Amino acid sequence: DVLYMPRGFVHEARAVSDEMSFHVTVALATQDWTLGGLISAELVQQNSANHGSSARSSHNLAKSLRKAVPRCFGRDDIHRIPTVEKEALTNEINDILETLKEQLTIQRISSSLQCKYESHNNRAFQIRSQVIHSMNDQQQTQTHQQTQTQTQHKNHQVVGRDAAQTVGMDTIVRAATAPEKERVTLFESQRSDQSITPLPKRGLQVREDIADAIIRILTKLKSESKPQTTCRVGDLKSLLSNVEQHELRSSLDLVCDLTLLSFARQCVQLGALAIDG
Repeated sequence: DVLYMPRGFVHEARAVSDEMSFHVTVALATQDWTLGGLISAELVQQNSANHGSSARSSHNLAKSLRKAVPRCFGRDDIHRIPTVEKEALTNEINDILETLKEQLTIQRISSSLQCKYESHNNRAFQIRSQVIHSMNDQQQTQTHQQTQTQTQHKNHQVVGRDAAQTVGMDTIVRAATAPEKERVTLFESQRSDQSITPLPKRGLQVREDIADAIIRILTKLKSESKPQTTCRVGDLKSLLSNVEQHELRSSLDLVCDLTLLSFARQCVQLGALAIDG
């Protein structure tokens, strides 16, 4: 919707509902941009800037413009005013117009307008630049804070569903601590409470033909040796000794990189393993 408000009319915009509302006020051309305003400003400028005969001419023009109109005009009927008074005022008007025609040209009006436009645009540009820089600084600060928060959150996620999504072949894993296991249990319990239908209990799902090798690898990781055993996901099979590898050769041959990655992700999601560091 568009509503015209006369200049100087006090008004206040309000939204008629709880929805968001955008209010824009556009100021139209005022006295500063009108021909009368430009002529008046140009006369003042010339009167203060000119010297010599030009200055005297501008001074005389300004003096003529400030001169009071004879009292007979406007009080008596025009036909009753003496001819001498009418001719005198007519001559003064003609002199003023001639002086204006000499001093006020299209070039002067154009130059005056150009200066006003440049001054107006420079002032508006400075204001806009300050607002834009302020908004950019705020956005960069918010982005930096969000990145830090996400990084910190991500760094603390060493077990659970979110952490499992970040596990890759180069990820270092270890046995999860008791608090880390409790964190996964608590999260799964809350998730189950929020679900409409009961969620089945999850457990490590492994094919029967590779179960022996996978369980042996998990046992090695969860051993209570000091220091704690850590291993790159892609190197999990190296945890087994040569004897164990020979013993489980038929099972290990079926354990590919995809199997190791799936196994590591399941263990991190369930809280059996955790991402190290």
